[in-house]
Amino acid sequence: MSLLNLSETKSNIFSKLLETDQLCQFVALIEATGIKEELITGGKYTVLAPLDEAFETMSQDQIHQFQEALKDPVSARKLLRTYLINGSCTTEELLKRKKVKSLKGDEFTIKQEGDSIFVENAKIQIPDIQCTNGILHIINSLL
Repeated sequence: MSLLNLSETKSNIFSKLLETDQLCQFVALIEATGIKEELITGGKYTVLAPLDEAFETMSQDQIHQFQEALKDPVSARKLLRTYLINGSCTTEELLKRKKVKSLKGDEFTIKQEGDSIFVENAKIQIPDIQCTNGILHIINSLL
């Protein structure tokens, strides 16, 4: 299913990620961490999911680091937590906060330029995808 055809059916975050073939790298990261179940049944999270094309822009060094992280569940979990925020935040709420802190501890600036909303330099391509256990925002680059 393409990004433009994400179903209107409200499902958990992980199931919603599986509805598109343009988030395969992010899904692989989730599966490597062992927190897939948490994204199915747990919490209220805001997830910033990078498109596969974001991974294609990585340098050789970044690719190597990413591949190494996938081999170690602890490292993969730490990497994934960069893209998770505790609680459900719509883009409107993100803009009000101006800064958000990931579960990894990174702080990101939220800004609006024209009609576009950015988390640092990552543009939110598809905002506010409602899930039963949080909100999903699809971004165009890595954080």
